[in-house]
Amino acid sequence: MADSSVITNLGRAQAANRINSAGTVFGWLGLSTGETAGTSPAVTDTTLTTPLGARVVGTNSIVTTTVANDTFQTVGTFPGATYAGTITAIGVFDALTAGNMVAKTILGANQVILAADSYQVTYGFKFA
Repeated sequence: MADSSVITNLGRAQAANRINSAGTVFGWLGLSTGETAGTSPAVTDTTLTTPLGARVVGTNSIVTTTVANDTFQTVGTFPGATYAGTITAIGVFDALTAGNMVAKTILGANQVILAADSYQVTYGFKFA
């Protein structure tokens, strides 16, 4: 099964604000253990169903996917010692706690993080 992603309504509003030099940066990533593989997130989603631990701060950058500088991406690493579990979804947020979920991906196949592992997430927003 393929992953299913959406930019939420709050995410669209935040993107418009950022283009207008307002709003906050999307730079925090969260994991969930509560979504069902093969389902689709809704644009009205505002949170992850069952968050796993605290969000992590991503490293933000502008990268080239199709044309020069067309993709904003954030990369975060979740250490297995803290985030061991079966991951079903990833969310991108504009704050470490509370804040807005700007995008959500429900994984097509669950990912298992073992205590000795780490899980790196690269989430991109392509504008081309």
